[in-house]
Amino acid sequence: PPGQSWSAGVENVVTNPQVRPPIRVFIAEDNDDLRGALKAFVDFEPDLQCVGTTDNAADVWTQASRMRANVIVLDMELGEASGLAVLRERPVDVRTPVLILSGHDHPPLVEKALATGAAGYFLKSGDMDELLAGIRKRAPDMILQVGGSISFAPENDGAAAQWLSDDTRH
Repeated sequence: PPGQSWSAGVENVVTNPQVRPPIRVFIAEDNDDLRGALKAFVDFEPDLQCVGTTDNAADVWTQASRMRANVIVLDMELGEASGLAVLRERPVDVRTPVLILSGHDHPPLVEKALATGAAGYFLKSGDMDELLAGIRKRAPDMILQVGGSISFAPENDGAAAQWLSDDTRH
């Protein structure tokens, strides 16, 4: 409207508690076509942002940390290394949730991935919406709207539930 400055609008967006920054997703996939498709699916979602990709297992932790990823999507067979090997090499100071993306629907492999530190396991042949929901669910320190219901990161369930309870009483 006339008389309203552009900076005032930006200021309102930045200070509005209802506006959340996008979830920063890092994708480690060695298939160029699939990596590109995953990036496109993530970037299409208004609450998600692909902050980087790699096809090299040796780059996962340094690049994901440098890009400040909230969630890592990791191929189970990433070129010269398995996703499990990459998970085992996770630096102790990195707590970023890792979602395994695999072509193998084999329950013992799923159990092994979860026991090794994966926060989730998704099939490449599965529904992309399930992976996107998994990304939203595992993003740390965020309260997210997923499919019409509020979902909390597991480590924050109590604090987030308390915050919501306090907020609805006012």
